Amino acid sequence: MKRLFYILLAGLLFVACDDINEEINVGRISGVVSDKNTGEPVATVSAVLSPGGNSTVTGSDGSFEFVDLSPGEYTVNINKEGYKSNGKVVTVAANQTTQAHLLIERIPAVITADRTELDFGKDYGVNTLSFNIVNNNYEKLSWEMVNNCGWITDVSPKSGSLDYGKTGTIIVKIDRDLLADGNNTTVLVLSTEGVGSTEITVKAYGQAKKKAVLNTLEVSSITATTAVFTGEIVDDGYPKYYERGIVFSEQMMPTVEQTLQRLTATMTADSIYSCQVVGLTLGKTYYVRAYAVNEMGTAYSSNQVSFTTAAVGGKATMIGVDDINLNDHTAVAHGEILELGDPAYSERGFVYSHTNSSPTIYNNIVMVEGSGKGTFDAKLTDLARETTYYVRSYVKNEAGVVYSDNTVTFSTEESLATVETLEATDIDESTSSAVLRGKVTFAGSPSYTERGFVYSSEYSTPTVDDNKVVVNGVGLGEFEARVSNLSSTSITYARAYATNNKGTSYGETVTLFDPSYINLPELGIAVQREDLGRGNYSSMKSLCESSSVGGFADWRLPTLAELSALYKLKDKIGGFSKTGKYWSSTPSSYDSSKHYYIDFNYGSQEISHDTELRSARAVRTLTE
Repeated sequence: MKRLFYILLAGLLFVACDDINEEINVGRISGVVSDKNTGEPVATVSAVLSPGGNSTVTGSDGSFEFVDLSPGEYTVNINKEGYKSNGKVVTVAANQTTQAHLLIERIPAVITADRTELDFGKDYGVNTLSFNIVNNNYEKLSWEMVNNCGWITDVSPKSGSLDYGKTGTIIVKIDRDLLADGNNTTVLVLSTEGVGSTEITVKAYGQAKKKAVLNTLEVSSITATTAVFTGEIVDDGYPKYYERGIVFSEQMMPTVEQTLQRLTATMTADSIYSCQVVGLTLGKTYYVRAYAVNEMGTAYSSNQVSFTTAAVGGKATMIGVDDINLNDHTAVAHGEILELGDPAYSERGFVYSHTNSSPTIYNNIVMVEGSGKGTFDAKLTDLARETTYYVRSYVKNEAGVVYSDNTVTFSTEESLATVETLEATDIDESTSSAVLRGKVTFAGSPSYTERGFVYSSEYSTPTVDDNKVVVNGVGLGEFEARVSNLSSTSITYARAYATNNKGTSYGETVTLFDPSYINLPELGIAVQREDLGRGNYSSMKSLCESSSVGGFADWRLPTLAELSALYKLKDKIGGFSKTGKYWSSTPSSYDSSKHYYIDFNYGSQEISHDTELRSARAVRTLTE
């Protein structure tokens, strides 16, 4: 037992000794980071160990440390913003601390510009440009701009100081009058406390000053008192012109000092420009030149354009001709003035002819008083009947007579009136009278002189040679007359008429007092005077609806209410069958296979199967 105990104890001691050896076989690195120039410790420096990638940051005393390192060779790399990075190789031995003192150097502070070139180009108006400077480093710095160029007249500000991370603006101005012809180049130097500088190249294109070059184009829209002048810029000059326009005079080669009026034109990107002038004198000759002004003075076109003011005719158009009155041999023409002319017209009117399709003032003429634009009209007189006429409007001023572009044609051909026959009203069987009604829709040419109604029991198309009723009145619209003592035993045919110089026109024929049926205005229906027969419901209904008595196609079976009313008037109507049972169109509310009928012998109301035999009397609804 003791032997076993000592063996176990020896094993435990051996293991313990191995752990102690492993802990003792590591080393460490301990160091300080100092400023290369001042020797002062530098805090917050990042230190990274390679291999392994262990990292740490120096304390306020610049110290750092790496522990538990296996023996071997390592590199300590240090860096900090505003400093140059550095590194050092160190060897770590077991159970030892390796010292690693490292130096770190500040990066020299320099102010930089955000561009390397300022290009003023060719535009004479561009004389000022700017750029920015920035201090990207860790401390406030002073700077100065060095300019040895004569055509750079100002650099503002020329010097100053700039905090770390801040930006400043430098404005550069040039004098283009000091530039040489062509490209000009110089360099501005941005100097920073003697520790660095930045160069900015400045460019500008120089051009010799000169006046603009112009051309005068043809004058347009010439009237008695107005015109439109047009100029053209051939070369802008240098510097570019700031005013352009037109001068004109009654003398040749006008200038701004001699012009009757200095007309300035709007400045646009277009090289061609126009000016309108008013207040000119009719018949005068004028001379025109374009001009432009820049710093070098006033330039004129080398050419001039002359023109003479002239009258411009007005403009008229024809609207139409209406109110043709063949009784008075007149018609009314309508026209419109579209343009007054220059000077404004002194006369306007119409010309017309039946022989000349393009009439002139040497044909028939009607002058119309007035002025200004707008419509006007006049009566044309002494027109012959059955003739075609041509009409034009005209306007006259000092430019002469101008006729309308369009010609209106109209005819004095006679035409019949148009008349309609309306349905008669207030038809009274007892007095054989009715109110006949008609309507004139066109009065005719010339207008009708007589209107009324014609009627006959003998002829289906009565004329004024038959019975006639004359109705006083003229014009369009409805007219009526009561006619009495009409035939009660035969059909009376009637129609409206209107008579003018051309002849007589008639409306459609209407029939009155047809013995085959009787109108019952009190019931609002007409009823045939004879039965259509006796049969089942369907056959009697079909016979009624196919009836054409009196020329009407809307006959039908009466309703139960209408049939009941007919029963009360059966003696007036007459002709009812002795069997006395008549179909109505009203179906039974109890049995869809049955319809109501009335027994005219007793006036009783009953329903019957549609297959049973009953009589039928056709009716139709009266219309207004």
